[in-house]
Amino acid sequence: FGSRVELLSLFVPQGLRSESCGRSATMQPQPFWDSRPQSAHGSRSQSPQRPMYDSKVGQAYGASEPKIEGRPRDLKKNSLRLPSIRSAFLTDAQLIVVAGTVTYIVTLCSYNFGFLRHPKAVFYFTVLALAACAVHSYSKGRRQLQQALSGICACGVVLGALAGGYCYDSFGYFSLQFNNLRTYENVLPSDSTAIVADAGRITFATEARLNQAAAVGFAAEDGHMYCTAPVMNTVMFEKQVNFWAVGVDCCKIQGRFTCGAAADPRARGGVVLLEGAGGPFSTTQRGHYDDARRKSSAMFGLTSSPDAVYLRWASPKELQGLTSTYDNKVALFIVITSMLFCGSATAFAWLLAKNRRKAFPGVMDI
Repeated sequence: FGSRVELLSLFVPQGLRSESCGRSATMQPQPFWDSRPQSAHGSRSQSPQRPMYDSKVGQAYGASEPKIEGRPRDLKKNSLRLPSIRSAFLTDAQLIVVAGTVTYIVTLCSYNFGFLRHPKAVFYFTVLALAACAVHSYSKGRRQLQQALSGICACGVVLGALAGGYCYDSFGYFSLQFNNLRTYENVLPSDSTAIVADAGRITFATEARLNQAAAVGFAAEDGHMYCTAPVMNTVMFEKQVNFWAVGVDCCKIQGRFTCGAAADPRARGGVVLLEGAGGPFSTTQRGHYDDARRKSSAMFGLTSSPDAVYLRWASPKELQGLTSTYDNKVALFIVITSMLFCGSATAFAWLLAKNRRKAFPGVMDI
């Protein structure tokens, strides 16, 4: 055995021979799982240990690097990150249309159905919705999609508030009021207006009729003719008039009152003219009717109290379906305006997706 070692040493250079002899005396066997290099004195290097899949031994035993799917995320600290808005069933463009349309409908309905009883809650909802849109547009993530969603939702909140205010002042307010107001029957024209202070619909006694001879029209500065006709007792003539049938552009300067169901002989009542909701879209015509009432009283020697009740003369069928008429108008308004907003949102999403496809391929998957 000694002769064999001497024979092999002849083929090893002198420098390597001394270095290998010194290292062999100090180095210890290294486990297969430890891939850290050894120093000349046998100590392990203090460098961080590499993962198993990064070493030759680990690769020999089948270790592989784990795959991380998805786009790389920004792991900066103190950065605002909201949950990613993605849908497995909708594309980005469809998500923009659906989110904007739903926001518009929810805002419109909150104003139309909730503003009467909870005006502060509706106002706070609008402010918080706009603030949420602003925060979402500046959050980290898919900036292009988030800005598009925030913009369309903000437009839905603003336009929904405007459309909801108009719908509430024009239809929703009266639908809610007539649901709560009472219906009075067999009312005499000579009765005091205080008896029917909470009335929404009034049906008079059989002897009550419209006095066509005392009907007059008042030409206002807005170009319309405001008409009034006193509700009087045909059996016993009385100069005191507390109830007046009214209308717009449905009479002459004197006589020929055809407003509402005035030509229907079965009509013996009407809908009480309510004051508007007081919103920016509400209009009141009571001042012009007061002018027409004073004109009729002066011309025919009638007396009337300042708190006279104005009615829109209606048939029995119209009185029964009054609430449903306003409800149908509200539903029709919501459907038509929602379809218009959905169409506008679709055009916006299509144009945005077309531009994104040119500038950022694959970002907007329309």
